[in-house]
Amino acid sequence: MKKFTKMGLYIVLVLALVYFSVNLVMFLLIRQGEEVVVPDLTGIAVQDAYDRLTAIDLFLVKDGEQYSATVTGGGIISQNPLPGSKVKAGRKIRVIISRGSEKVNAPDVTSKTWRDAEIILRQAGLSIGETLRVYSVKDMDTVVLQDPVVGTSVEKGSPVNLVVSAGPVKDGSVMPNLLSRSYNQVDRIIKLMGLKIGKVSTEVNDNIDSGTVLRQVPDPNSSITVDTPVELTISIKSGEELASPTVKMLHYEVAQGLLEKRVRILVTDEQGEREAYNQTQTPGSKVNLAVTVKGKASAKIYVNEILAEERQLQ
Repeated sequence: MKKFTKMGLYIVLVLALVYFSVNLVMFLLIRQGEEVVVPDLTGIAVQDAYDRLTAIDLFLVKDGEQYSATVTGGGIISQNPLPGSKVKAGRKIRVIISRGSEKVNAPDVTSKTWRDAEIILRQAGLSIGETLRVYSVKDMDTVVLQDPVVGTSVEKGSPVNLVVSAGPVKDGSVMPNLLSRSYNQVDRIIKLMGLKIGKVSTEVNDNIDSGTVLRQVPDPNSSITVDTPVELTISIKSGEELASPTVKMLHYEVAQGLLEKRVRILVTDEQGEREAYNQTQTPGSKVNLAVTVKGKASAKIYVNEILAEERQLQ
C-alpha cells in the first residue's frame, strides 16, 4: 500500500511539473506574440535606454559608435527599428552610440596668405570664420593673428577667425571696427597696425565678459594717420565698479624654443586670486593682457604649469 502511495505522489508531482511547464511555455509564447511600440531612444544615455526597453520586454544591442556634434558622448545617435514602430516583445533594438564631438588641433596659419590659410584649415576639418582686415607692417593679405590660437583643441568643423594684413597705415587709412572684441586681442591688433593705445577707461556692463571693448576713438571707418592714438572703453562687472577698479597692463614674452608653451597667468589683488589668462603660445610670441584689479595686485606667470615669473602690477 505504501508503495502505491509513493507512486501516486510521484505521479502527482510529475503532472504538476508538466502543468506548470506547459503554462509557462504558453505564457511566453503568448507574451512574445504581443506587439509593443518602440520608444524614441535618440539623445538619451545608454543606461536609460536599456531601462526603458527592459520595462517593455525589448533588448538593447549596440551596433557601433560614431562621432556626433549634437549628441553627447554615451548618448544614442540612431536606432533600428525607428521610434514608433510596432514590434513583438523580445525584439532586439539596435543602436548607434555617440563618441562625442570629434576634436582637432587648430593648425598654424599665421604668416600664410588668406587663400593658403583657407586650404590648410579645410584640410584640418575646420573653416574660416570672421576675417578682419587691419593695417600692419606685414605683407598685404597675410594672416597676422588667428583665434583660436595654434594648438588649441576645438570641435571638428569649428570656424577659425583670422586677422589679415591690409598693408601699412598711411594718411587717409580707415580705422577698423574693434568693438565687441577682447582687450587682449585689440591690443595686439593696434600694435600690429603700428599705432599706440592712448587712454583706457572702464564702464559697467553685466551682460558681457569683462575686458570687452565697448567704445573706441577714432570711431570705426574714420580716417587715421600713423600718429593717431587709439582710446578704448572696456567693460567691467558691477562688483568691479564698486571696488574702484583699475586697469593694469601685463606684458610677457614667451621664451624661444622649438615647442609651443601653455601660458597661464594668475592675478592676486584685494579680491583674491583668479585666473586671468590660459592659452597655448608659440615660442617668441608676446602676451599683452589687460586686467581689472582692486588695490595692490600681483601676477604669477606659469609656463607649462611651472612658475616662470612673479611680479607686481604697476
